[in-house]
Amino acid sequence: MRRTRWLVLAAISFLVIAVGSTYFGRVALQKKDAPRAPRPLPPGIDATAENWHFRKTDGNKPVAEISAKSSRQIKEPSQFELTGVELHLFHKDGGEYDQIKSDKAEFDIANGIMYSDGDVEITMGVPADQPPNGRLLKIKSSGVTFETKTGKASTDRMAAFTFQKGDGTAVGAEYDPNTGELHMKSQVELHWKGKTPDTKPMTIESGEAVYKEREAKVYLMPWSRLRRDTLTLDAGPAVVTLEDNVIRQVETTAAHGVQNDPDRKVEYKADQLHVELDEDGVITKITGEQNARLVETAATAQTTVTCDRVDLNFDAAQKDS
Repeated sequence: MRRTRWLVLAAISFLVIAVGSTYFGRVALQKKDAPRAPRPLPPGIDATAENWHFRKTDGNKPVAEISAKSSRQIKEPSQFELTGVELHLFHKDGGEYDQIKSDKAEFDIANGIMYSDGDVEITMGVPADQPPNGRLLKIKSSGVTFETKTGKASTDRMAAFTFQKGDGTAVGAEYDPNTGELHMKSQVELHWKGKTPDTKPMTIESGEAVYKEREAKVYLMPWSRLRRDTLTLDAGPAVVTLEDNVIRQVETTAAHGVQNDPDRKVEYKADQLHVELDEDGVITKITGEQNARLVETAATAQTTVTCDRVDLNFDAAQKDS
């Protein structure tokens, strides 16, 4: 009887050891195969994500789309820090959008404001169903603020422009896709090329400028300067009219100019001045009205004409006039 009791106790001990060994073995195996616990978020961070996407619509029409390679949601102030950012701000009809690219940006969803302190590239008027092409206006700047509710983009820093027929710079710029207006705030300089590579470019300078895309006009203020080869024109406010992205007309006030060729110098001034150019951007005619004055200086003589109106007709030949 006593021997049987020892056998029972031994059997129970064996079972306990076997079961315990199996249990602890399985627990160890589960710990080994269990996925690693995620790292705790840094202080002040609510969430992180890869391939982040945000979309804002008005009914069935898209208003704004933002995509980023990665994002961090900040607690205070409540906003997102984005990297590898691409923003699409759609025009009213939804058929075109303005494409904005930046390495880093901060996005306040509640107020619909995105800000990028670093380099930004903006491509205006991209067709919604087609990739961007080389004919579109591009803006490169930094310190840019975007309003996703209105589509407006603005900066107070240096901005560089590239368009089909030239390029330029300005300090401070603002673009509103709803009106199609680009406001260049100060120190404006634009370089306009002709249709052919050998056509001499025209440089336009002003204190401030507004490009109205729908009117195909550039408004220069409070002063303007046009330079092309040997011709220079200084004036007050001016309106430049475009046709197929080529300058065709310039209207200005309080103007005085000079064309200083090697064998002849022509100086002119008038209260009102109208300049016409051909499809290659070559000047064909300048008309001055009110207090017009013309001084022509050649090697052997000087001629001065004072009248109410003066017409200068230019012979456009060999890509010049």
